[in-house]
Amino acid sequence: MIRQLIKLVWKKRAKNSLLIVELFISFMVLFAVFSLLIYNYGNFFQDKGFNPEDVWLVSFSWPASEDSVAREKLIRIQQHLQNKPEIEGTAFSAETYPYSFTTISTDENNIRLIWVSGDTAFFRLLQIPVTDGKEYTLDERRLKLKPVMLNRKAAEVFFEGRLATGQLFGEDSDQVVTGIVEKYRYSSSFDEDVPTMFTLMDVSDTSLDHLPSSLLVRVRPGTGRPIEAGLVREIQRILPGWSVKVDWLTELQKTRDNMTMGFVWILIVIAVFLILNVVFGLFGLVWYNINLRKPEIGLRRALGATNREVTRQFVRETMVITTFAVLIGLLFALQFPLMDVFTVAPWIYLAATGCSVVFLYGLILLSSFIPSRKASEVEPAIALYEE
Repeated sequence: MIRQLIKLVWKKRAKNSLLIVELFISFMVLFAVFSLLIYNYGNFFQDKGFNPEDVWLVSFSWPASEDSVAREKLIRIQQHLQNKPEIEGTAFSAETYPYSFTTISTDENNIRLIWVSGDTAFFRLLQIPVTDGKEYTLDERRLKLKPVMLNRKAAEVFFEGRLATGQLFGEDSDQVVTGIVEKYRYSSSFDEDVPTMFTLMDVSDTSLDHLPSSLLVRVRPGTGRPIEAGLVREIQRILPGWSVKVDWLTELQKTRDNMTMGFVWILIVIAVFLILNVVFGLFGLVWYNINLRKPEIGLRRALGATNREVTRQFVRETMVITTFAVLIGLLFALQFPLMDVFTVAPWIYLAATGCSVVFLYGLILLSSFIPSRKASEVEPAIALYEE
């Protein structure tokens, strides 16, 4: 039966070629959508590695005339905030604070490494657990070494299972690894954990070329907007002429997550529009074929074919056409895990391929069933009379 259906579809390949191309494109679009969804939501439910709740970001901007005294004022405002009862702790950070729009990276042995800078309170404030070793301190600088910390992924990539803590790191071997953290997915909730290095930032160090303009502040739970507005006014009184802005990390997280999902939703809308066009086109094509093949349907009915058998024939023909398109799509989709495209885990592409196949077959089955069911209701006498 299947062989006969394949022969029947192959003889009409000129008429079915456009539909096969449309179904192939639909399959590839579905493959892209499911790959993004599985990748993003697979990361969404993973641990971020830090706790952004009750953490505020205080951003400073000062005039050029204040450069010479900016360091002293930053230290003074940090000490002032630490003495407030509603504030549990503070930590200076570079532009790569959580959910920032800035990414600083360096190449170590041709491997992209994200570079994050923070002071000695950075890990305690964000509640980043140190799994191996210890947090970096100012003590390592007495040995004329630069203390750094790595996340687990960076330690696995660069040390390949060897003990990383206490080892020299970097091309010039002037950095020492003091500890390892498990994860630090700071970009958005949908991004995966990537190799990351943390470097010590000491605001009191006069050799520091670039002063931090961001201060992370952990407030006591329940501290709300009224305290935030009063805090800004208080800082502006201490730092006249400076621009001060306060953001909540949880709000920055929502902004970054919405931006990431915005691209996915655009792709979903395009996929829905394309698939609807394919469904309507398939519906019309099956209906057109039924009108052309009424004599064949009438003859089959006259020979004793049941409604279910006629319906099954047209549905099977449509599924065979879909199979040709899916086989072509599989040749392309399976190249992604084999060639390690975008360095995404192979299981994501395989899962997306499976979801695309099931979804497309289900959609085509539903869209072809209604006109096929109508074909089975053709009366033999009427069909043969029209012939």
